[in-house]
Amino acid sequence: MKYIFKFFLSTLIIFIYNPVWAEDFKIISFKGVVETSADQQSWNIVIEGQLVDTGTWIRTGPKASATILLPNRTQTKISRNAEFQLNYQKKEKQTQVNLKLGKIWSKTNKKPAKIKVKAPNADASIRGTE
Repeated sequence: MKYIFKFFLSTLIIFIYNPVWAEDFKIISFKGVVETSADQQSWNIVIEGQLVDTGTWIRTGPKASATILLPNRTQTKISRNAEFQLNYQKKEKQTQVNLKLGKIWSKTNKKPAKIKVKAPNADASIRGTE
């Protein structure tokens, strides 16, 4: 019984203190060609489950889409032909998306989430509870 309690406690600590939730973004799934870049010059193909650092640019191809998990556990779906930069502002615990092209759709968890979207030409809407 003592060993089961220690195992449960250590698993719970690892689950609560998971660095993936801290400041990283995670590619949950994708279809087609999805790439990342630190400088918008050289692009690398993503893999499922890949962690993405703050400041990274992501782009999707003409027949591609992706789902990304933000640091606050918000799932964000990215449309085809999108190009955007992901930033996490640690001080405000806020995600900022610099959307250059394309569409995004986010569904937050039950906790309030701070997401700031910057786009040169944007049309934003909030419908219902999602």
